Amino acid sequence: MSHQNHTPQEFVTELRGLSELNWRDVLYYYTQQPELDAWYAQFNWERTSPEGAFRVRTATGGELALTVTSGKPLSGNWFNIREVDYRVWGVEAGTAEDNPAVMERAAQVWPAYLAAARSLLGEPTWEGRWDSENFPDRPRGSILTDPMIRLEERDPYRMAYWLPESGIGPFVIMRATLAVGTAHDVWGGGANLSMTFRSPPMDRGSAAGPVDDRHPGTSFFTAAWTDWAEQTSEDGAYLARTQLGIRISTSDWGRKTATVYLNRLTYNRTGGVPRLESPRFFQGQAGGWHEKAEVVRASGEVVGRVHFHSPGQAHKDIIRFSGAMELDDGDYIVRVPEGARTTWTIEGKPTVYVTVPLPQHEIAFTIEGSAPASARPAPKPPVYVDPDDDPYQPSLW
Repeated sequence: MSHQNHTPQEFVTELRGLSELNWRDVLYYYTQQPELDAWYAQFNWERTSPEGAFRVRTATGGELALTVTSGKPLSGNWFNIREVDYRVWGVEAGTAEDNPAVMERAAQVWPAYLAAARSLLGEPTWEGRWDSENFPDRPRGSILTDPMIRLEERDPYRMAYWLPESGIGPFVIMRATLAVGTAHDVWGGGANLSMTFRSPPMDRGSAAGPVDDRHPGTSFFTAAWTDWAEQTSEDGAYLARTQLGIRISTSDWGRKTATVYLNRLTYNRTGGVPRLESPRFFQGQAGGWHEKAEVVRASGEVVGRVHFHSPGQAHKDIIRFSGAMELDDGDYIVRVPEGARTTWTIEGKPTVYVTVPLPQHEIAFTIEGSAPASARPAPKPPVYVDPDDDPYQPSLW
């Protein structure tokens, strides 16, 4: 889908229309068929993609991508919109040598668009660079960035966000993002500037503080990544670039867990020039359960195997698989075993199933001070709540 850059003046016009929407109606439920076009029409939006792709054009020409909670119906034909993304401006690098100029251009245009946003939204709750010490990766528990990817890829390159004054307003995020590899002159990259509208986050702590809602009481203290490596399919038509990562966390009772990650970029090499492909999901899967790693002691003894969850987290064009394992103290190596491979699906007629061998990535690491598994606290007994004693609590809306 091609995009047209908007000037700061055009951006103000588009943003004014978006800010005046009734976001209670947007960030709620709708039916896919046959009422979808009618649902779009109430916001003066026109569908620009086939059913299920959720892309629209506004009355003033802005192109919006709607992200749903799930690709499957939650109940009947009902879906839930998680966020609305408005792509404002972008530039691509012809070659890797052009990447520094792309980043410089993104830094140059940021102040003008930020000033335009301020004119309508007021002062942002936070604004800064990718390397700011107080960068809010998870403001009020709402996950915006992964700190490892942010520091490795300098992405988002710039960011500002506005928290709503009341619970019914949208959570607005403005980002200048970099394509994977742009910060490292690996290949020709690019930069985009976009505005994202989300449901307001719950107030779970400091607006700029790191909060991990998935694992309360858990602290993260170390992380490492391998370099990117690539492999091609047997017929040479497809290419996968991957890297292995590990993060060590400590639970609130002292047990340490190694979370292993596999980042993947996929390319089509038809015509001799690799073209980056967006993440592909088939029947809810980003891979074929062939993606795995193993953890071994320094002596070579296999401690356990990690079968990565699928689908993984999508960070723009990256698919991230992950899996976790609790460990005792000792020296370890996490590695991709010989013969492991990654798979993905290309939609079409016929459907193409791609398989590419995985490079044998490995990372050495040490676990110190891990509480024994026997120290795990006993689970708390369930507490029965009589539905008649639990009055209905209205939502934020």
